[in-house]
Amino acid sequence: MFGVPSSFAAWVFLKSVGLGVLLGAGYFLFMALRTVTPDKKVFVALQDALFFIGAAFVTFLFAFDVDAGVSRAYIFAGEAAGACLFYALPARALRRRLRGAVGRVKRVLAERKRVRRRKRENRQKKSKKS
Repeated sequence: MFGVPSSFAAWVFLKSVGLGVLLGAGYFLFMALRTVTPDKKVFVALQDALFFIGAAFVTFLFAFDVDAGVSRAYIFAGEAAGACLFYALPARALRRRLRGAVGRVKRVLAERKRVRRRKRENRQKKSKKS
């Protein structure tokens, strides 16, 4: 491949697939964080910008480490393939479990909020009677 031994290119490609899986999992965590935060466009845009800046930096470090900083198309193709692999296989199952867990956490937090509000209202009623 353009002056690069094919065995080296194949090894770098496989390593970049692994990196793509990790980046896909990282983005999945960012998406999970969105389920518990307010849906504001600014927050989502900030999250995406932070993730992609971080992903670009990690890709740079990876390319610098394995190929002396030379950008090669198979590195980016491997990352894309790894991210697709992550979303095709474990992400679906994780998404279902995450939705269930987030739903339970939201119900617990809502109940705690109701209990606190009732206690506050009872204290206010007692202070008014005094």
